[in-house]
Amino acid sequence: MTTWRQLFDDARREVSDTSPIVQVAPNEAVLDVEFDSNSGVSEEPAVPVLVWTEDRIYFPVVYDGLEWLGSAPRNPTTDGQGHVGGQ
Repeated sequence: MTTWRQLFDDARREVSDTSPIVQVAPNEAVLDVEFDSNSGVSEEPAVPVLVWTEDRIYFPVVYDGLEWLGSAPRNPTTDGQGHVGGQ
């Protein structure tokens, strides 16, 4: 079992985002709801979530029943965006 907060912390570390959280949708309580991120059932994803920090936007990703948070820059950048999901 995991929570979006745990996956959010992992995703932030991956992109070295130390900026503060600006907003969580639908609300911050959703970050602490436990779910199985490795259920193998893509049709039953965890509760929806979006997290905005000063630097990035985090969103749910599901591939082959695995769930995690992907992210994209919050502001325009010349770096582009790599693919999210799959290998």
